[in-house]
Amino acid sequence: MSSNEGSVNALEEIAKKLDLKEDINQEKKSTLDDMADCYKSIIKHVGEDGERQGLLKTPMRAAKAMLYFTKGYEENLDNIINEAVFDEDHDEVVIVKDIEMFSLCEHHLVPFNGHVHIGYLPNKKVIGLSKLARIVEMYSRRLQVQERLTKEIATAIMQAVQPAGVAVVIEAKSNSNKVTCLNDLHKINGAKMVTSGGYEMPSQYSDHSVTDSVLHTRKAVSIFDISNMLQTHIKGKDCTSFIESLAPSDVNALNNNTGTLSVFTNEKGGIEDDLMVFKTDKDHLYMTSNAGRAEKTLPYLLSNAERWRSNGKDVEIEVLQDRGFISCQGPKMVDLLKDEINFDLNTLFFMGTIVGSVFGIDNCRITRCGYTGEDGVEISVDGAKAQLLVERMLAKQKSVDVRLAGLEARDILRLEAGLCLYGNDINEGTTPVEASIEFVIGDKRRQNLNFPGADKIIKQLEENKCPKKRVGIVSNSGLSPKSHIPITDPMDKAVVGFVTSGVQSPTLNSSIGMAYVDFWDAKIGRKLVADFGKETTPIIVSEMPFVKTNYYLLK
Repeated sequence: MSSNEGSVNALEEIAKKLDLKEDINQEKKSTLDDMADCYKSIIKHVGEDGERQGLLKTPMRAAKAMLYFTKGYEENLDNIINEAVFDEDHDEVVIVKDIEMFSLCEHHLVPFNGHVHIGYLPNKKVIGLSKLARIVEMYSRRLQVQERLTKEIATAIMQAVQPAGVAVVIEAKSNSNKVTCLNDLHKINGAKMVTSGGYEMPSQYSDHSVTDSVLHTRKAVSIFDISNMLQTHIKGKDCTSFIESLAPSDVNALNNNTGTLSVFTNEKGGIEDDLMVFKTDKDHLYMTSNAGRAEKTLPYLLSNAERWRSNGKDVEIEVLQDRGFISCQGPKMVDLLKDEINFDLNTLFFMGTIVGSVFGIDNCRITRCGYTGEDGVEISVDGAKAQLLVERMLAKQKSVDVRLAGLEARDILRLEAGLCLYGNDINEGTTPVEASIEFVIGDKRRQNLNFPGADKIIKQLEENKCPKKRVGIVSNSGLSPKSHIPITDPMDKAVVGFVTSGVQSPTLNSSIGMAYVDFWDAKIGRKLVADFGKETTPIIVSEMPFVKTNYYLLK
């Protein structure tokens, strides 16, 4: 059955349920009436005649449907479980596959559906199997994104039975998913596709494992599709001052055609998004930022630019539509590109950027950077020519060991390199100081305090103290601490932090991760414990990066 057929069947089943006569209390009736009025307004504003016979009952039907789609807000975990947790001395993995799931994408209110697979390692407690399906239904019947839904289900199971470990995999298809200009190429090459940042993206490829991809990138060169990222030009004579009003980096001090990693901060000092910004030799800045934050970052940029223009400033935001974005990472990147570009790659250093020709394709922006810790470039290219560019790269496989690689390998590579993932390791509630990325705060900016949250951030810097710090952790026990696992003091068992990212490193053949721990526990070499519930494993606070970086730096 195709995913579209699955969507239709799910909707038909819901429609049947909505036709059932239900007793509606006065509060719900009032809510339905208000929602129906909103739908009447929508029908009117799209240009339809709300008094047409076929539409007379549509507003109330739509209101009932929306309440049904979002009924998870009326439920809570305690009521769902209803004491269906049982003592059981069972120590083998419990796996439940193919739990049906239907939800609404929070970005466009468009349905997405699929299947959820859950596995957990009991810690003397098990939960009734039917309750797992109820947990899935409760969280999916809310406005969702697939990534958060996965985390919420996993967290609920951790809370319910405190297992030694839990894994949740969601295979879903959304009619609202966007695709990149390389989507056809991914499918031709056997990619397993997943949703990331509202896009259908390759997770891995059928001809090699995720571990193989990681090791291959470390020794050769891999091609990653990053076309879902937001690319913008910030234009106008006030463009530099504008960006510095939102971010703490000293963009004005950059040399032409160089850039820096930066963040947008909020008034509480938290991180709204991480980004790279480059000062070009033209009349604009070039900026790249997260796909998963684009629907917040872009309106934020546009609204602030409008505010600046209303005060007589000259700034414009240009979104680079229809551009592909390709990352080539690994020590053989130079061998792949050196004879296929119209400039000397030896003159392009880490965080340098240039516009040139690549494999005969003009108007490419090539930036020497990446998200792996290896030497690499990111290439912005006309979307209509992106697949041709990648095909020409892959055509050199006889002379250069080049492969496609997916999101799973990229996530491991960035973790080995000690790089943050937004939503896991940094968010609106963590400051740059707490996140151990103080380098994003320019020296001059520390004096003028004219960026959001400056007072709090600079105070933390000056006092060299903050409530928590992001640290690296290593474990040689074989257990890999995963996101949300609590970290405790080995002496008094007090919780001192939590894991934000963790993996078994293919490069190091050991467990590594990132965590936030109390400030006084953030010293390199500090011995702590990751608490899996049934089991604990010793961990050590470690320096990052875990794997030596190989950036092509200006000596």
